[in-house]
Amino acid sequence: MAKNKPAKKVPRKNAPKPKASPKAKPKSPGKRGNAPARKAGAKILTPKPRRRPVTPPKARVPSRPEKVPPGYRTITPRLVVEGAAAAIDFYRRAFGAAEQMRFPGPDGRILHAMLKIGDSLLHLNDTMDDTLQDPQRLGRPSASVDLFVEDIDEWFARAVDAGAQVLMPVGEMFWGDRYCMLKDPFGHVWTISTHVVDVTPEEMQRRANEFFASLAGGETVPEGTVT
Repeated sequence: MAKNKPAKKVPRKNAPKPKASPKAKPKSPGKRGNAPARKAGAKILTPKPRRRPVTPPKARVPSRPEKVPPGYRTITPRLVVEGAAAAIDFYRRAFGAAEQMRFPGPDGRILHAMLKIGDSLLHLNDTMDDTLQDPQRLGRPSASVDLFVEDIDEWFARAVDAGAQVLMPVGEMFWGDRYCMLKDPFGHVWTISTHVVDVTPEEMQRRANEFFASLAGGETVPEGTVT
């Protein structure tokens, strides 16, 4: 009696292909517990850190100096005196001057000095034979330095205590200032003012006429000259 043979499997068309088993992901050696086994005595190679390229420093470009140095105004007076070192000391005591610098010459005479009085600068030097002469050699003042301050009475008293000669005491002037005039021991004239009232041109002319009329000559200011 013949045995039944198993039927042959006929592949069906468009039958889905069997899925391949997913490959196992390689274990990361950096995670704890997944590091591969090391042999005893094996060297542990540590990667060397990368060196960053050294960039040479940029050359510093020198800044351009200011056209007008800090602290300077458009006009800076200069005084020529016989005995500049002594004059610096006097201006310090009389007007509260602060010495900024001094530049002595080979013979010790001061070729240039800079003082600061209030918010303004003053240049100073000893008499030089071939330049400006000091008032003592001329025998008369040749210029004056005008100061505007908050409290004229305080400045006047300090200057007189330091040795300044009073040419005109503190008084009310027709142009609206309290005003005085002093002469320092080196022959220069200083005026000190504190502005107290604004005066219109018309009022100033009227006040000026009264002022000059009170003088010996009785002169007046021509009409329309005060503007």
